[in-house]
Amino acid sequence: MASASAPPAEGARSSRPFNAARVLASPVTLVTACALAGLLRLAVYAADRSLVIDEAFVALNVARRSPTGLTGELDWNSAAPVVFLEIEKALTALFGNSEHVLRAAPFVASLVAIPLFVMLARRILEPRVVPLAALLFAGTALATQYAAIVKPYAFDIMFVIGLSLATVAVLRGVGGRWVVLLLATLGIVSPLFSYASAFAVAASATVLVLDAVVQDSRARRMRAFAVVCGWLLVLAIMFLVHRSTLSHLRHSLTRENINSLTSIRNAGGAVRQVLGVSPYSNDLGVAFAFAAAAAAAILFLVGVVRLARIAWDTALVLLLPAVFLLIASALGWYPVLPRTMLFLAPMLVIFIAAGCSALLESDRAILVRGSVLALLGLVLVAEAASTARAVQGVRPDDGIEPIINTLAQRERRGDTVYLSFAAQYPFAHYLECDCAGANVARAKRERLWPVEAAPGGVEQWAPALRSHSNRFRIGTFRDYGLEHTLRDLAQLPRGRVWVILAGPNAEERRTLVERLDSRGTRIWTYNNSGGVLTVSGYLYLLRGTAAARDASSRVRLAGQE
Repeated sequence: MASASAPPAEGARSSRPFNAARVLASPVTLVTACALAGLLRLAVYAADRSLVIDEAFVALNVARRSPTGLTGELDWNSAAPVVFLEIEKALTALFGNSEHVLRAAPFVASLVAIPLFVMLARRILEPRVVPLAALLFAGTALATQYAAIVKPYAFDIMFVIGLSLATVAVLRGVGGRWVVLLLATLGIVSPLFSYASAFAVAASATVLVLDAVVQDSRARRMRAFAVVCGWLLVLAIMFLVHRSTLSHLRHSLTRENINSLTSIRNAGGAVRQVLGVSPYSNDLGVAFAFAAAAAAAILFLVGVVRLARIAWDTALVLLLPAVFLLIASALGWYPVLPRTMLFLAPMLVIFIAAGCSALLESDRAILVRGSVLALLGLVLVAEAASTARAVQGVRPDDGIEPIINTLAQRERRGDTVYLSFAAQYPFAHYLECDCAGANVARAKRERLWPVEAAPGGVEQWAPALRSHSNRFRIGTFRDYGLEHTLRDLAQLPRGRVWVILAGPNAEERRTLVERLDSRGTRIWTYNNSGGVLTVSGYLYLLRGTAAARDASSRVRLAGQE
């Protein structure tokens, strides 16, 4: 009889049961997660989609202003950190105003954020859950979606991670004076690249002061005093320089601030979208999204308790930026939107990973471990679906560049062109950037479009273009309803008419298209089912103006009377 202690037969190792926790802790998982995060960001950057409206606002400011002009109040209710704008100005001056050039700096920042996050996770978490944290970070759909967009959201993530990493290192005495100097420098320069980093600076300052008080160390008090005073001085100077811009933004974003129970619920929904566990982020249904959000909340809360017990100062470094964000929003200084809260993604991911670590202790029962893996599976599946949807959404170009190229190629001299008020901004960019292709360049040389740049203004929808012909009509913003756009469409003349719409949602777009369909024959359509940020193009053969028909009807009725 074989001994009970005999070694297993050759090949028996291959029959060992699959261990999900061991796979999630594997170094292979860490490398795969980092590579996946980089490839997803590269896919978004390489898609080379048309600029959306918000990007066009930034691009027009960068193109039309001098480097010194970018330090003041921007047109179209835009705001971006000054160094971010100067980087964009320098890149476009050297390499042109194409999408790849405008998005290069945010793309690089999004790549740098990946190894920085791994370093932060290694500093805070147990080694076995660092690969899991990296996998969760790679699956953050919004971080991927905004990795290559002409806005500073990628810089928000990068600098918040960097500030958190340097603060934790200082608190733990790693690196000596050089790390203190690095942290002090980061606190000074980061708000020049990222407004959201101010919350991380405030969190670091608060924790440094609390640490100095709790430890009762003269050296720590001197360090905290020097660093915090330097930060406060720089922030005060920035506020004075940008006071007018910040004040204008404050009054224009009141609908996105926390000022009611509804706005609090909206803020919770924004956090869910940041993590990818919202029904608006994926197509898995409301029930699954609710279950994934509940699972994320459970793991997050357990992780908060876990880190607070191990190192309260580290937990505060991660939590306080969110607290200061909520305070700023309640005071009317900061909008609560998924993209403006995106810098919280690393904090959410680290606490969720810490929660998994706490619940997957080796002495836990198999049932508990299985339940934890089930909760984690819900979050990972929701994130994967959200990321897949985000990447798939950038593959087709649903912006204005294909439309303006078709217009340049097929427009006839007698055609009428109508731009909705929101469509004029990306149209103006591609008209001025020399990056839209040969057809648009030819149309410019032949003066096919009788328009010129308008001076702009601080209002959100101030004109960017001015037309010199009734054959090229540009809508004027009056309110967000459809009444004025419908009135514009009713005044369009008979014949071939190109209609370019940006801004209305799918339902509003159907209303506008149905009105046009009632007046004539649709010859060409591009991207009719797009969302709010997309642009749709149409070519119609209209029979006559609605206004003329109404007037004719009134004359006939008067004659009958």
